[in-house]
Amino acid sequence: MLWIHGMVFVLLLLMLLPGIRRKVRKKLELAAPPEVLTGALIILLAGNILGTAVTVLDLAGNSRKLTQVEQETQEGQEQTVTLETRKGDGSRREVGITIPGQTYSKKEIQRWFREGRSRLKEAILGENRSLNHVNTKLNLISAFSDLPIEIGWGSSDPAILDWEGNPGDDIPERGTEVTLYVTFTCQEESEDHSLTVRVYPPEYDEEERWEREAQDTFLRLNKEEKDDKVWRLPSRVSGEAVTWHRPLSRIGPAVLLLAFAMALVWILGKKQEKREQKRKRQEEMTTDYPEILNKFVLLLNAGMNTRKAFGKVALDYRRQKEAAGETFSERAAYEEISQTYLEMEQGVPEAEAYERMGRRCGLSVYKTFATLLVQNLRKGNREILDMLERESQEAFENRKRRAKILGEQAGTKLLAPMMLMLVIVFVILLYPAGSSFVI
Repeated sequence: MLWIHGMVFVLLLLMLLPGIRRKVRKKLELAAPPEVLTGALIILLAGNILGTAVTVLDLAGNSRKLTQVEQETQEGQEQTVTLETRKGDGSRREVGITIPGQTYSKKEIQRWFREGRSRLKEAILGENRSLNHVNTKLNLISAFSDLPIEIGWGSSDPAILDWEGNPGDDIPERGTEVTLYVTFTCQEESEDHSLTVRVYPPEYDEEERWEREAQDTFLRLNKEEKDDKVWRLPSRVSGEAVTWHRPLSRIGPAVLLLAFAMALVWILGKKQEKREQKRKRQEEMTTDYPEILNKFVLLLNAGMNTRKAFGKVALDYRRQKEAAGETFSERAAYEEISQTYLEMEQGVPEAEAYERMGRRCGLSVYKTFATLLVQNLRKGNREILDMLERESQEAFENRKRRAKILGEQAGTKLLAPMMLMLVIVFVILLYPAGSSFVI
C-alpha cells in the first residue's frame, strides 16, 4: 500500500513544478487556469499525505506478530484474524476464529404440536439430501415463524451430531445412526418425541479442512492453558509455523480516492464558476451597449470628435467610480472603455487601442463598434454619426427583445412555485370540508 502513496506523492510534487505543470496542461489540453490546477494538485497532495498517515498507523498497529488476542466480543461471536504460513510459497489464508404475550387453549397447542411434527423433518434438512444421509449441518430450528411454539434439541451421541446439528470429526465412513430428541414447548405444555438420522463424514475441501484444523488447534490450546482475560493463538497448525495478524484496513487508499474526487469537483466547480462569470459579464455588456452608443451619439452631435467623446465617457465613469468608493458596482463595458482610453493616453495608437477593445470584449456588437471607430480614423468617414445612430436604434430594439425573452423565462420559472401554492390552497380549503363530511 505504501508504495502507491509514495509514487503518487512524487508525481504530485513534480507536477507542482511550473515547467512540468505547463507541459501537463498542454499535453492533456486542460482548459483549467494554472491556479485552478494548482489548487487541485494541493488537494490531491493533502489527501495523499492523510492517506499515507492512516496506512502507516494501520501498519504499525496490525503488522506486529500476535501470540494472544483479548476477548473483545461476547462468546459465540466470530473475530477474524489473518493467518500467514511460514511455507516457502508465502501463502496466506484468512481464518474466522470463534471465541468461545398471549394465552392459548390446550386444544390449540395440541394442533400446533401436530403441525410442527408434520413440518419438522423437511424444515431441518438444510443442504442434506435426506435424514438418512446427513453430511452437512442440520438446520435445527428453535421455532417456526408462524407457530407460537419453542423447539429444544438433544442428541444421543453429541460427538457424532451435536444438539446444534453440527457433524463431528470421528464419524465412520459407512455412517452411523444418531437419535435426536425433540421437545416442543408452548406456555406450560410440552411434548417429547425423537428422530433417527444417519450421519456420514462431512466433505471438506482443502481450505475448509485447514480452517477446521486451525479452529480445533486454537480451542485445544486454550482448553489446556485457559486464561479468563486473553485467548492464546497457536504458533503451529498442522505442523506448519504460522503467524497471526489483524487484517489491514483500506482507509488509506479510500482517503486517496476521496482526494481525487475532491480535486475533480474543485476543477469542475472552478470551470463552472468561470463560465458563469463570463456569461454574466456578457449579459451586462450587452445590456450597457445601447446606453454607450447613445452617449457617443449625443457627444458627437455636440461637436466632439471620436477621441474626445471616447475620453469623455471614460472620464465620467472614472469620476463616478471614485465618488462612490467601495459601494460602486463596476460595469465591464465601461471598464474596457476606461482601459482603452488609458492605453491611448500612454501612447498606444488610437486605431490599435480600439481594435484591442473589440477583442477583449469578445462580443460581436463591440467588435462592430470598434470597427466603425477605426474606419472613421482611416477613411475619414463622414457618415460615422448616421451609422452610430442606426447601430444605437438597432441595439435598443435588441435590448427590448431580450428583455421580453427574459420576462417570459422568469414567468416559466415561477410556474412550479405557483402550482405548489395552488395545491396548498386547495388542501387548506378542502381539508375542513372533507373532515366534516367524514364525521
